[in-house]
Amino acid sequence: MFKVFIEEKILRNIIQAESQRPNNTRSNLFKILKMSKNLYVAMDSPDLSWTKQLKEDHGLVVDTTRTDYIKSIPNKPESVLKNPSSLFILDIPVAEAKKIQVEYGVVCRSGVDANVSILIDVNDEHTTDKNKTLGRGWDTVLDSVDTIVFDKDSIDAQYNFQLIAKQLNDIKEEFKRPYPITMEVLGITDKNDTYYNLHNRRVVSNYFVVKMDYSLAAFNKDVATADQTITPQVLFTEDSLNRHSSAPLKSMEQIVSTLREFSNSLSSPRTNHDSYYYAVNGQWMEKCIAIRNRLIK
Repeated sequence: MFKVFIEEKILRNIIQAESQRPNNTRSNLFKILKMSKNLYVAMDSPDLSWTKQLKEDHGLVVDTTRTDYIKSIPNKPESVLKNPSSLFILDIPVAEAKKIQVEYGVVCRSGVDANVSILIDVNDEHTTDKNKTLGRGWDTVLDSVDTIVFDKDSIDAQYNFQLIAKQLNDIKEEFKRPYPITMEVLGITDKNDTYYNLHNRRVVSNYFVVKMDYSLAAFNKDVATADQTITPQVLFTEDSLNRHSSAPLKSMEQIVSTLREFSNSLSSPRTNHDSYYYAVNGQWMEKCIAIRNRLIK
């Protein structure tokens, strides 16, 4: 799920700087690189001997097979959407990296300003009191959601699945992006094994997870609907980078893995297609062949 794409020159500069520092003072960026199971480096030369030294000296295992992909990003920035849960550190100006980040919703940094604090959680949480206001509602906790999964048998009486799918798609149409957005809605019953694997109330995006004690229906506009704690977390915490706790990334990977297994099962002749509802861009589909969201690819 989480990947790091970085250019060789930038990685060399980071290694050189970190090598001068004691282990306990090394940067969070370096710790993220060491934790990454998918560290892709765009090579400037065919000499791969230094990559072996990286493993011996720093425990960094790099993959050089994505060189062409990484090098093509400045001229084809939309290609970052192939890896929407990734950290890109490129040899481009700061303004260009910021433009890619804003337009395509990925974390993109210039090699001259590789600040990754956006990926480090500060353990904020929001505790709500029933019938009391909290800022503006959900948008005090997150900016946008584009995959939606819920229990189809627990829909409020004033709604039905078709109406929910249409209203969510109407909201999507208000987004202003230079690329099309596919809105998928999935309602699952307890007749499907995935129902139990997704019982925990979570909102998952490409860089954050939101955890709820009690209910996803946390707000009616800006008024809380229940007493509960809502905890938004990005991929890493200081403790997890120091190997003292699990990273929020692990929780995200568990949920995405469950949805991936569900998606893969849909082509089986044993699948009960009556155990879920599915809609794409506001249109109810008779069956789902595979979930399209990039996070589960």
